[in-house]
Amino acid sequence: QAASEGWVPYMTLAERRANAKAERKTRAEHKREEMRTARDPAKDSAAVGDPFRTLFVGRLSYNTSEETLRTEFSAFGRVRALRIVRERKPGAHSGALNGRREEVEGGEGATAGKSRGYAFVEFEEEAEMKAAV
Repeated sequence: QAASEGWVPYMTLAERRANAKAERKTRAEHKREEMRTARDPAKDSAAVGDPFRTLFVGRLSYNTSEETLRTEFSAFGRVRALRIVRERKPGAHSGALNGRREEVEGGEGATAGKSRGYAFVEFEEEAEMKAAV
C-alpha cells in the first residue's frame, strides 16, 4: 500500500548526498556563530599594544624564530615586543589566541605549538614601524 502512494523506504544516493551537504552546512554555520560570539578581542590578553606601532608580518616560514624576526626588524628601529602566532594547545577552547607576546627585555622562549605563518612586531615609535613597511 505504501508503494502505491509514492512512499519509498529509502533515499536515493543524490538525496543522501544533498541531506549530508545541508547538515554539514548547518553545523558549520552553527560553529561559526559560536566562535563569533565567544571571541571578544577586548578580553584577549594576547591582543595588547598600540595598533599604530604594530606591524603585521605574513607569509612567514613555519621555521622562523622570534630571534630571527627581532634581528631583521631591529634594523628599522627598537622592537618593543613581537609575537609569532602559534596553533592553539589541544583542548584550548577560549576565544583567545594561545600564541604569546614575547617581551624583548624579558626574553622568555616561545610557546610550544606549530607556527601559523604570521607575526606581530611592535616598535617603540610609529615612525620606526613605518620605516619597516
